[in-house]
Amino acid sequence: MFRRGSLTLVHRWIKRTGLEHPSLVHLKRARKHESDVTVLLSSLELYPSPPPVPPEMENFKVCQLKVPAYPATTITSMKIKQPIWPVVYAPPRKYEPEEWTVGEVKWATAIMRRVVAYALSDERIGEVRSSHFRVIYR
Repeated sequence: MFRRGSLTLVHRWIKRTGLEHPSLVHLKRARKHESDVTVLLSSLELYPSPPPVPPEMENFKVCQLKVPAYPATTITSMKIKQPIWPVVYAPPRKYEPEEWTVGEVKWATAIMRRVVAYALSDERIGEVRSSHFRVIYR
């Protein structure tokens, strides 16, 4: 039976033993379901076998569960992920620069080089005009 204060004991033990990891920050540590309380200890990548629990928590059952790998970024994904394991809702922030992959940067650079080449060729033949380009992503 999960007594009052047991969850605090588990959280303190997790912090003390270094089981907190940046790859788990999108997950809530405890899940209550009916009369059961499940606590996330660690990921399989960090601990392939369950970490040893202290003597005061020996009556707790240790098992492996699948949990979402990423936070919920939309209300729909929140509704889907919540029954699996409680996650943090973290929608994309407005006005924050988006991280581009190397491939996306190369693609944008190639497109802009073509735009500049067209503008320079127009200038060489004496035309100075406003060029409009529509980029189609394939």
